[in-house]
Amino acid sequence: TLQARACPLKQKAAKDARPGTLPGRPVTKSEDRKSDSVPSSSAATNGTVRRTSELLASQSQEIIGLLHHTLTPAKPVNYDEVVWEQQLCCKLDSDQLLKFNEDLMQLKETVTRNKCGPSGTMHLELCGIRVKDKKREEILRQAMRFFEKKVRGPLDSLKVNRISEDDSREDLRGQWGLFCSPESNGLPEYCILGPYTGYLRTNKQYLALHNSLPQLLEHERYAYMLSNMPFGEPLVVDALGVGNQLVLINDCRFQPFVDDTFNSQPNVRFLEVLNNGWPHVFVMTTKKIKPGAELLMDYGKGFWDGHRLLSYQLQAVLKTHQAAAKALEPILVGSCKQPIQVE
Repeated sequence: TLQARACPLKQKAAKDARPGTLPGRPVTKSEDRKSDSVPSSSAATNGTVRRTSELLASQSQEIIGLLHHTLTPAKPVNYDEVVWEQQLCCKLDSDQLLKFNEDLMQLKETVTRNKCGPSGTMHLELCGIRVKDKKREEILRQAMRFFEKKVRGPLDSLKVNRISEDDSREDLRGQWGLFCSPESNGLPEYCILGPYTGYLRTNKQYLALHNSLPQLLEHERYAYMLSNMPFGEPLVVDALGVGNQLVLINDCRFQPFVDDTFNSQPNVRFLEVLNNGWPHVFVMTTKKIKPGAELLMDYGKGFWDGHRLLSYQLQAVLKTHQAAAKALEPILVGSCKQPIQVE
């Protein structure tokens, strides 16, 4: 965009310039003597260069402002310092987090009013999972205990640890992971570990709030889009900075930026439950998990395709940002005259 706008103006300035001069460069006495036959061209050239510089400076401010907005970094979350019991999702349950979203609170009231049974009884439905009837009933009983606040779930049986530096998954070395505590007795199959909590937003709200590429890339790592919606626009659980330990469960792929080959089979999955028609998200085991084993899930091919695309877009914008800063720096005015630092 910068080159497309700048080139015609540069060409015009070059065309109007006198022979032996450069647009925007003062004419020397020796050059002036050589071009006495065209004295009016100097004023025309200087005027064109001035207008060109003013126009490019004005455009550059807009371009760089847009680029800085596009490259605004996400607010960092240091999980080294997180006290999980003090996370917002633990102080407020997932329903109370809705108080930050008035539109969805009204939508929930409308949906649940039509689904609520006699005397306010709960009607639960599992979405997107195929299990035998007996297992389904057991899963629903576990979910019911969460909604009735009679159980916290086996979060105490989970341990947050760093991935070892000799792990075969090079991209994850030194990153956080969630493990079954070595001191526990392990986790049984089809065990609901807890709710996947965060701010609940519509997809439109989520994208409007995180509209820079670095923000979107960071939040996407911890966000979950509900796939089984009984109404309208998709909803997103935005968990960065407010969720519980379950946000640190890693994907099961070996090199997700290269291909979809699994390093290990997933042992947990997301579980969507409708409570009187309103969606909630849990994390549930899909097999027995031994003490000390890492919890892994399949984020899905679509997630990694989208993540790769965002990463490529960010790299392209960074290159454009650097090129634009270098090209525009000589003519920038005011606060934009300082060299541009890529975030």
